[in-house]
Amino acid sequence: MVGVPGDLGKSLTVDPKMVKEIAASPQMRSEQGSGFMEQYGGPTQYVEMAGMSPEARQVYYSVQAGASTPEEVGVKTGLSLGVVNSTIALLERRGLISRTTVTRESGLEY
Repeated sequence: MVGVPGDLGKSLTVDPKMVKEIAASPQMRSEQGSGFMEQYGGPTQYVEMAGMSPEARQVYYSVQAGASTPEEVGVKTGLSLGVVNSTIALLERRGLISRTTVTRESGLEY
């Protein structure tokens, strides 16, 4: 991941339907500003993120930013622990994050 949006992916700056067209056009890219999708990891990652709920994007980006337990994700995102845990499970099923260790004391490590 190149960078993390300030709002942890809660909002998106460009309609995902326009991403392919913008990415293919140097003029449109310059109009959007240099690097408008790079903070999301490029056009492909941007489209994938656009297909997620705002909560899933927030959880994903908080893990990418270093949150290593569900509690840390909850603090960074303001989401309840129940939402965080169910979203982590969804992201794991999609293969976007993986759980390497689960303990009662430390929770999840990514």
